[in-house]
Amino acid sequence: MDGERRKKRLSELLERMKLGEDIAQRDLKNVLTEDAYRELQEMWSHQRAIRALRKPPKIEKYEQLLKVALLAESKAEHYSMSRKRKEHVAHELRNGAENACERAAEYLEYHRSRVFQFT
Repeated sequence: MDGERRKKRLSELLERMKLGEDIAQRDLKNVLTEDAYRELQEMWSHQRAIRALRKPPKIEKYEQLLKVALLAESKAEHYSMSRKRKEHVAHELRNGAENACERAAEYLEYHRSRVFQFT
């Protein structure tokens, strides 16, 4: 593949990547040099290793608390917008969502402050 054609094809592939489209390995292999392709494979292996790492348990716990809060808020929104307009139920759910958000924020603040203690 000559220089101009390679450059044009690389630009096309880059645009597709920016749009979030998948790029076939054969397309990459055809347009990259052997060294560039090998380097890409090494970087991808490194990315897979990073992505395989688990989040710390405290982060997972915070995410779970936040998920509960967001679900409660979503339910409250649903009840307030429903045709029957069950405002009393929506109000109770919204209070529950607010409490859940506070629990998540308190959990995060408690553990964040403990991380930065140097005693």
